[in-house]
Amino acid sequence: MRKINQWLKKRNVFFMAAGFAVLSAGVSLALFTDGETKANMIRTGKVDITVEETLSGLEQRNIAVSSTGRSPCYVRMRVNVPVVAGTDAEGTEWFTPAVTYMNGDGSCSVDGKTWNECSSGTVIRPGENSSPDVREAQWVKMDDGYWYLSEPLETGERAVLCDKVNFRSEVPAGISKDQLSVIAYAEAIQLDNVEVDGESGADAAYAAFRQLKRN
Repeated sequence: MRKINQWLKKRNVFFMAAGFAVLSAGVSLALFTDGETKANMIRTGKVDITVEETLSGLEQRNIAVSSTGRSPCYVRMRVNVPVVAGTDAEGTEWFTPAVTYMNGDGSCSVDGKTWNECSSGTVIRPGENSSPDVREAQWVKMDDGYWYLSEPLETGERAVLCDKVNFRSEVPAGISKDQLSVIAYAEAIQLDNVEVDGESGADAAYAAFRQLKRN
């Protein structure tokens, strides 16, 4: 067994898509490593977002998207966690972190494989450290693998998708550090002048991104 004791926080990336709407994206990569790198940022247009998390030992807490631009926006987000096979004294086992999030009954924790395979239509709640108004919204998993926020994100607001992602302190033999990356990725599209086909809630956000793709 090997102990891994440091996280690396990678980058946030923002860009503008051509066409009728401004699109902003952010990505964060956290993994166990012996080094550290600073974040890079590029901002364009009226819509800016930041993917945020708090790293502490083997835990990544409050994985969220925040709106830092001048315009309200629809947002969608993914948090992909590793599910890898390692060999311990008893043979091969799956090694994956636990993912904690909010559902209608309160806090819920599942293994990473279950989290990654949440089906389309699954509904969860923004984490407790989301902005107060955002906590009344929902995250809805759609068929493209993204979680869509059911309410537009206003300037300065924050929506937490995962309250916590944490690994065991012992990593089975045969698993390398670069296999333990947790990727958090978010996109935002401006609310103004976007056709949502009469939809509301998370379906409106889904329609907005679908419309951008068609253009």
